[in-house]
Order: sequence, then structure tokens, then C-alpha cells
Amino acid sequence: MFRKTYQLTFVLILNALSCLAQSGLVFDRPAWDFGTIRETDGPVTHRFVCRNEGEHPEVILQVTTTCGCTTPPIYA
Repeated sequence: MFRKTYQLTFVLILNALSCLAQSGLVFDRPAWDFGTIRETDGPVTHRFVCRNEGEHPEVILQVTTTCGCTTPPIYA
């Protein structure tokens, strides 16, 4: 009995984790490289386009950059 309960619990946890890992967001490009930019060139921008192909609303909580001089604002 204990073994069956343990196995069922394990399967349910794996199922829940696989559901959480699936995202419905699809980006046109997941990353963008501006290359080498001189400060005298002025500001540069790039717009990421994404669409939600999932069944539930998605929320972007964090955007990460590889350079401290980059500010990633998020616009709806």
C-alpha cells in the first residue's frame, strides 16, 4: 500500500511540474545582439514581438541583459 501511494504521489508531482514548465509565449527572436556600439552613436532600440499561444494569460516578470549599460523597459 505504501509503495503504491508513493508511486502515485511521484507521478502527480511530475505531472504538475511538466504543466508548470510549459509556456505559451512565442517570441520572434529570443535574444538580440546590438554588436559594438559607441556612446556617441546615441541610443539604440530593439522591439521583441511575442504572442501567447497558450490557454492562459502570461506575465513577463523579468528581463535580463548582458550589459549593465542596457535598460530593458517593458511596454504592453
